[in-house]
Amino acid sequence: MVLTARAKPAARERIPAVIHHDGTGRLQIVREYTDPLTYAYLKALGRRIGVAVAVNTSFNVAGPIAQTAADAIETLRRSKGMDAVIMIAEEGSVFAAWHRGSAQVRDGGRFLRWLAEWRADVTSSVRRRA
Repeated sequence: MVLTARAKPAARERIPAVIHHDGTGRLQIVREYTDPLTYAYLKALGRRIGVAVAVNTSFNVAGPIAQTAADAIETLRRSKGMDAVIMIAEEGSVFAAWHRGSAQVRDGGRFLRWLAEWRADVTSSVRRRA
């Protein structure tokens, strides 16, 4: 993420979480042939919310940046506003962890439905390339 660009006014309204106070955003370009899982994730987001954009931040809450799956689950446990974490292993296996009840109760099961759709999109994308 070495590119910084000035955001258009419409972007400030539509995706404010990725726009800095000075009106710029740090860009990371994801191409299907270099990172098919992230590409499929962003495409699924685009279909779901209308914008193929995700916020990429340091993953830590009251502790060091998560570097392992155990760190990620511990960070999720400490968090107050984060419902779930999705982890993708190098070989492509996808794992999800969430706060008890958050995926079934608080969001009406939307997370689990989204996860199933996303996994299907990734599987479909991988099969098309094979």
